[in-house]
Amino acid sequence: MSPPVLVANMCNVYLVSLIEDFFKRIMIGILREERELVISRRFASLSQSAVGRVRRRELDIEEAIAEGLSFQNAGQLRKNFADLRVGSVIAKFLGEPIARRGSKTKLREEVLQDIFDRRHRLVHEAELDLLFLPADMARYVRLCDRMIQQLYQRITADQKWPHEDPR
Repeated sequence: MSPPVLVANMCNVYLVSLIEDFFKRIMIGILREERELVISRRFASLSQSAVGRVRRRELDIEEAIAEGLSFQNAGQLRKNFADLRVGSVIAKFLGEPIARRGSKTKLREEVLQDIFDRRHRLVHEAELDLLFLPADMARYVRLCDRMIQQLYQRITADQKWPHEDPR
């Protein structure tokens, strides 16, 4: 096996972690703005462990809620944010085209799902993609960097938050 192929496959796992962290932080920020949702809808889904950590002040309630959600599936991203004010911004963004290959256009949601699926196959099925090269990984990183910047800009504008460079 080629070391560059192994590195590219392993880097995808870390890229998913960064994507997940971005969406988790957005969720925490939104929940802090929409406190009534925290109390009325989201609190019931907390595990006993999370409730204990909140009681011991190891976590804020918003962080506990966000930790209990999955951010490693594009469809789940939509669902997680659906009942929040920013849900329509995220859904619209994910549904927009990002790349054109020949005559096929991919939606942002499809590109993210490709990245998530690649991680899933590696982590849960020990499947390495022997055709996935460092150049492919670099392309994913550039795409995600652009997507995160663009989505962050839209969310901060929608929420009327000060816009800071997310890097």
